[in-house]
Amino acid sequence: MSVKTMPSTRFSEVLFATDFSEESDRALSYAKSIVRASGGELILVHVAQLPAVIALSGEVWVDDSVRINAEEEQTQEAAGALRAEGLKVRAFCPFGAVGQRVAQSAEIHHADLVVVGTHGRRGLNRVIFGSYTEETAGSLETPLLIIGPRVPLATQTAWKPTRILVPTSFFASDAALVAFACSLAKTHGASLDILTDTRDRANSQWLEFRKSVSKLVDLGGADELPLHTSHLPEPIAKSLIEAVIARATDLLVIGCENRKWLTLHEGTLQELLADVPCPILTFPTTTN
Repeated sequence: MSVKTMPSTRFSEVLFATDFSEESDRALSYAKSIVRASGGELILVHVAQLPAVIALSGEVWVDDSVRINAEEEQTQEAAGALRAEGLKVRAFCPFGAVGQRVAQSAEIHHADLVVVGTHGRRGLNRVIFGSYTEETAGSLETPLLIIGPRVPLATQTAWKPTRILVPTSFFASDAALVAFACSLAKTHGASLDILTDTRDRANSQWLEFRKSVSKLVDLGGADELPLHTSHLPEPIAKSLIEAVIARATDLLVIGCENRKWLTLHEGTLQELLADVPCPILTFPTTTN
């Protein structure tokens, strides 16, 4: 795994993918707060299903253009309401598969953060965890902020993380993940805890890992990264959630390798998304 460039941590172009569900509204509270904090722009994207054209008996054709027009109007109305709140907003209503269109929109409109809610009416959780999980997540070169059903609404006018937790297994790709988390913490003045699931780490392994991190981000002359070695017993999701609660974490950062690792434990991601009480930020990586 490698990262082409270190993603921005200032989040001035925020793409919010919505299906207009209650869960999406929860995610919207974070998207708005992040845009207010950065003084940036909100890119509102609602992905409509492809128009269905149905042939009935007697060669009578029925299409759903009325539904499509209604979804487009709803998207523009939502954008208008956000502009009335003083936000700078662009709105788009593409057609097709949710994950593919969100990834394409993020690239086309140069978003530096994508925000989604889970368990939406039309399954926005599939952007990350559905049948095309790896295709979508792997194609995104943009950090992805996931707001689950246990995450409280963003109450701050300008939300930013204050306590960040990043799990790592000292894989080579995790150096970029930790470097990004360090940069994110520095940008927003947040504290950072690095949690490893390696029970008996070798000192040489840690030193080599830290050296890799320092090549990617300025550690500010710090002698040590804030590493907390803690074995993560089964069930993995429960251990991570307990760590989040114990540390009063308000942002959990994971990378694609972490997400694939978690997928190996049946139900782990579903449980994590359902019960973690803070947003999850996924870090984009690509395979050489």
